[in-house]
Amino acid sequence: SSNRGGPPTIADFDDDSRPEIGIAGGYAYTVYDIYRPGEEVVYEQATAPQPGEIYVRWTETTQDLSSNATGSSVFDFEGDGSAEVIYNDECYMRAYSGADGSSKLTIANSSATIHEYPLVVDIDGDNNSEIVIVANVTNASSNCDHIENYTPRQGIFVYGDPQDRWVRTRRVWNQHSYHVTNATSDGNVPVSEADNWDVPGLNNYRQNVQGEGVFNAPDLVLQANVDTSSCEQHSFDLSISVSNIGDLGVGEGVPIVVYSGSDESGTILDTITTERALLPGSSLTLTHRVDNVIYDLGYDFFITIGSGENTVIECEDGNNAVTLTEVGCLDKEWL
Repeated sequence: SSNRGGPPTIADFDDDSRPEIGIAGGYAYTVYDIYRPGEEVVYEQATAPQPGEIYVRWTETTQDLSSNATGSSVFDFEGDGSAEVIYNDECYMRAYSGADGSSKLTIANSSATIHEYPLVVDIDGDNNSEIVIVANVTNASSNCDHIENYTPRQGIFVYGDPQDRWVRTRRVWNQHSYHVTNATSDGNVPVSEADNWDVPGLNNYRQNVQGEGVFNAPDLVLQANVDTSSCEQHSFDLSISVSNIGDLGVGEGVPIVVYSGSDESGTILDTITTERALLPGSSLTLTHRVDNVIYDLGYDFFITIGSGENTVIECEDGNNAVTLTEVGCLDKEWL
């Protein structure tokens, strides 16, 4: 079609443990999938796809009429199993959700476009991924003049998450057709290259990794119990353990929220923040004091990792909460 297309990328875009294909064209970026019964269809089709049929999972409008041949790369920044697409057209660099194509990051970045594409590498060795993009002003005055207050630029630009929440990756991206198995982590070319599609956790193209897996991310787990040693003073303590069982550390300041009741509909009693970093395999204990306790009355508490400025992007968020039911100073000796 007139949309043409650049070199494809292959990744698990939607966390279904199967690869999809992404292609940038002249006026759209499109992800293609093979339809399976019961699979979500994000992009409305003229006719419903049939089992085994290749169909458009999603497509987003772009602008690259000058070359129609740029590439793209993919990376799972959040470590959730669903890879994001990083693509630069004539006026913008965007990071799209692999699942539905929604834009997660947009940066004005002018380019005449030929065959280039953004890279994802750990450029400074800080164990966090960064995005590398190039810009130029060739044809920018005509390509992007329809955008109000648009300012073209030129150079090489590197972007990272200011809170270092993007999962770590390699420091290597050695060629346009990079596919992990064509280079070792120190940049050497292997004597005998393994087939990418046969390596567990890969089966992708133009998607970077680090170490043995794609999804190196923190995984915070909460546990809680009750300390009744202060019941004589009409109080007891909730002892809250926060452990990182993931493969990447997190910084200090993670909020732990304590609610009354059995879920988040209850009243917030306390928000406790972690005061030190949690490296993989480490843990810490926080305490919430419950005062004015009524003896022989059971209390319910819901404790969870909070959201906000210091939200942690994890590989698994289904273990971020714990419920305590009917706890308190229940022993008869306190009556």
